[in-house]
Amino acid sequence: MKINEVATYLELPSETLRYWEKIGIISKVKRDKSGYRQFDQDDVNWIRYVKCIREVGIPIAQIKEYTNVARKGGNAILRKEILVAQKSKLKAKVKEIELAIQMVDYKIDHYNSMSIGSDE
Repeated sequence: MKINEVATYLELPSETLRYWEKIGIISKVKRDKSGYRQFDQDDVNWIRYVKCIREVGIPIAQIKEYTNVARKGGNAILRKEILVAQKSKLKAKVKEIELAIQMVDYKIDHYNSMSIGSDE
């Protein structure tokens, strides 16, 4: 697949793919005779995974560290720690969102209990 095909398929800007390759998050992609990047299925699967962990808030620096460790085939403990730390952050965000929903529900209930036409 060419870069624009991968970008469309994974809903990522081509610039992001180029940047991730430049900083080493994506391995150097094979090129065709004309110099165009040719992504294979392994590349696409890895990019999909990186997109996923990026979307949950893992910073680029940590993804780069995770990538470097993963490529060396070692230190599964460090890779796990990165993911566990992010999971904790996500759980904290969920709690914040749940509290915000409770406040909104409280206000909705308040307005529902008011008589129609009242301007409180």
